[in-house]
Amino acid sequence: MPAQAATTAQVASAPQQKRAADVAAASWYLYGYYTWKSDCADAGRMGIQSGWWSRYECKNGSWVPGDDYELWVYG
Repeated sequence: MPAQAATTAQVASAPQQKRAADVAAASWYLYGYYTWKSDCADAGRMGIQSGWWSRYECKNGSWVPGDDYELWVYG
């Protein structure tokens, strides 16, 4: 009986772990596209100062380096 109780506890915790991973993955959002990296960074800083999000990243969103930047924001 004790072995089955441990298995039941492990199964019960699995959905909680999956939900925590889903929440962590869903915290980053694509906010917009910018031609210049400086414009992307300015928009990211403005969002932090306004309290819209707590972090941002400007990622190269094109096959051509330096062509377009994606503003990704965190929560």
